[in-house]
Amino acid sequence: MKIAIIEDNQALLDLVSDYLVGQGHGVLMHTSAEDVFLTDRPMDLYLVDVNLPGENGISLTTRLRQHFPHAGIIIISARTQEIAQIAGYESGADLYLPKPFSLVQLNAAIGALARRLVLTPEEKSGLKIHRSGMRIEGGMLEVAITASELSLLELFSLKKGEVHAYPALGEALGKAVTHNEWQSMAVMITRLRKKLVQAGAPERCIVSVRGIGYQCSIALQMIGGAGAK
Repeated sequence: MKIAIIEDNQALLDLVSDYLVGQGHGVLMHTSAEDVFLTDRPMDLYLVDVNLPGENGISLTTRLRQHFPHAGIIIISARTQEIAQIAGYESGADLYLPKPFSLVQLNAAIGALARRLVLTPEEKSGLKIHRSGMRIEGGMLEVAITASELSLLELFSLKKGEVHAYPALGEALGKAVTHNEWQSMAVMITRLRKKLVQAGAPERCIVSVRGIGYQCSIALQMIGGAGAK
């Protein structure tokens, strides 16, 4: 997911950001409400602290809900009183998570909310793979890829959802993939999947089909002339 964290406590901001990146999310960090609208690019989820310098988190949540009606919003706040939580929900928040919270608890809340989120048009259209620039362009991040990864993405883009057997994967890479080389193929696919997730793809964008090969479940838009690497 593409997640924006708005938190003025730098230590907490860094901690949460590092954790979410480690979970495969793309993260933008802001220390004030004013920074959030420097770009009109919508995020999938906003984590909003209430006690922010300048505009507070309740007011920011109201504006976020108006501008990005389909985005998820989780308020994170040390204010645990019932009236504070009611104000948070009335401003448009989906969830109100009192501080202190554990990172595991936060991850569970994000997962629960993610299952209910509406995909943006950008996500529905899939990721863009730039042949000449050797990169994946997602909703927020651009991730560099290798020539071998580009070759695999070329193959995956031909038929979304098709199971690609090991021989076909090997042919795309210009080599035969024997049973003994399946592990090295698995490592390559794992790295490619991580890059796709960083660019905005779901966690299970590429799955292993036991004993056969791999299946890519997302739409990939190839940009640039065929074979341009």
